[in-house]
Amino acid sequence: MNAETGSTSLLAFGAERSRTEDAIAAQLGKPDERSSNEECGAGPMDFTNYGNLGVNFQDDRFVGWFLREGDKRFALTTMSGIGIGTTRSEMAESVVFDIYEESTIGTEFNTGGDEPGGFSGLFDSNAPDAVVTDLWAGTNCIFR
Repeated sequence: MNAETGSTSLLAFGAERSRTEDAIAAQLGKPDERSSNEECGAGPMDFTNYGNLGVNFQDDRFVGWFLREGDKRFALTTMSGIGIGTTRSEMAESVVFDIYEESTIGTEFNTGGDEPGGFSGLFDSNAPDAVVTDLWAGTNCIFR
């Protein structure tokens, strides 16, 4: 999203890694780090981190993203305005979500599974005033 104009561009899953990194760097600057993990449930995965945004790749293709709290925090949101710090009640005003009751990583929610536009995340508690601490979509390396 262009911070000055508010315009957005689609960066679809499956895009080449270099195109994905170039598009993100044009908005957020150079990446802070690159890493990889051979033991992800979905198979080996590579990561490029821009502050609190992590971008995931498999076979040099963009497959997912992860947004979390952090020291270098970009004010990024979904198209529906959900971001780190959004309250559960604010989120309920703009999207329908389900709580994954059996999660072992916290109060986990999901807005549409693997459907286009769907995303998942964590609230800091199960309370009505809980805030979003993590968001992700696509293929991720989350150990439950």
